[in-house]
Amino acid sequence: MHQPARFILLWIVLPIFWGGAVAFADEAALQPEQMVPESQMPFLGELLEHASRQAPQVLLKNIELAQMESSRLSAASARLPSVYASARESYDAVSLSSGEGGYNKGTGFFYNVGARQPLFHWGALAASAKIGELGVKMKQREYADAYITLLTSVRSQFLGLVLHKMTVARREASLALAQDQYKLTSQKVADGALGRAYLRAADYELKESELALNRARSDFRNARRLLAILVGVSDVPEERVPNSIECPVSIERGQAANFMVSGRAVDQLPMAQYYRMRIEQGKLDYKIAKYRLYPKVDISLGTSLDNQISTYSSTVEQASTYRHYVALSVNWNIFDGFATKGAKQRAIADRQWAERLYANYLSNTSSSRQYLLEQLDIVLQSSLLAESRLEDALGSVRYADAEVAAGRMAEAQRVQSYASLRDAEINAASARYAIYVKLSELLGAAWADPMLKKIPSSFLSYDR
Repeated sequence: MHQPARFILLWIVLPIFWGGAVAFADEAALQPEQMVPESQMPFLGELLEHASRQAPQVLLKNIELAQMESSRLSAASARLPSVYASARESYDAVSLSSGEGGYNKGTGFFYNVGARQPLFHWGALAASAKIGELGVKMKQREYADAYITLLTSVRSQFLGLVLHKMTVARREASLALAQDQYKLTSQKVADGALGRAYLRAADYELKESELALNRARSDFRNARRLLAILVGVSDVPEERVPNSIECPVSIERGQAANFMVSGRAVDQLPMAQYYRMRIEQGKLDYKIAKYRLYPKVDISLGTSLDNQISTYSSTVEQASTYRHYVALSVNWNIFDGFATKGAKQRAIADRQWAERLYANYLSNTSSSRQYLLEQLDIVLQSSLLAESRLEDALGSVRYADAEVAAGRMAEAQRVQSYASLRDAEINAASARYAIYVKLSELLGAAWADPMLKKIPSSFLSYDR
């Protein structure tokens, strides 16, 4: 093939190959929806949906948002004109006891309508309105941060509920084993093969198994109640709680680190925005305090009517007075006992405090992210050990079944192997629980949790 033809073919094939490789990489990329436990537990998804709307924490934050919105409106109203009006109808009666004497009476109608508009306050009113707006946005960021914490809490408690249910099943099996052992020991004591001390030991074992089962059931019921309170539902039905925790999606530490890198930077997180807004709020507070002793200019206008009718013994008089006015007023607080100086010092201290909180948040959050990756790596390794032990326990059960069928192993030994299997299942489920919790924390730290779509995007916006 000629050289130019080879180059032409290369330029045709390369884009096709590259496009296919990118598409394959996108398909193979791990998605946040695959990393959360509700992808395998539909009931957990229902609880999260309900919690996003009706959880007590969510309802409380909605009320706080409404309160802050009312404060914003109050602050913004100072820049708008105020309009006032009054009217009255009066009746007067006067009795004279001197001079010619007589009895006078009169009626009158009066009204007054006016308006006042702040004209120049050195930007203090605009700063106050901006503080109100920042207050709403800060509360929105607090809402978003509390929301992501709520998601992790609901997932953690639900998975813990599954572990409680598995523990109850394990205790029930242990009780059944203790009951069989007690019956067997009783028979041997009755036959004279064993002394009564063995029966007492079997009785202790039986009672301890009963207490352990009662304790596990109580813990399970309490965990259901706590989850119901957290989510905002009346009850969490036992039958809807899964019997086990399935294996989470496979993830490596490098993939987890990529989520951190591709997610939001620390200074773009809602709480970082919150602290920056507090810094800005401190600057605005200083501006307001700075101009407290400056003259302020307002403009006002109005109209009024005094209409009075008086009746005397021999005459009737009527007087109507209309007034129209436009006024430019200057108000100047010259000295307030150093209150302005104190307000400025407080504003400076508040701003410095907010700056320190912001710096601490950035450093602590960066450190927490690194620690989270390290902990995820540890729980992944721990899970590998737990899964290997579970495979060994399954192999022991299969071996015990075959040996009992062949008559080479006692039934009691097989029962013990099944008990060991249940312990291994609980340990493996605990390791899976730890992975899911860390994955939820990872998605929350990177602000990539799929449930974040349930709250307004303005709560998460970088813009201020």
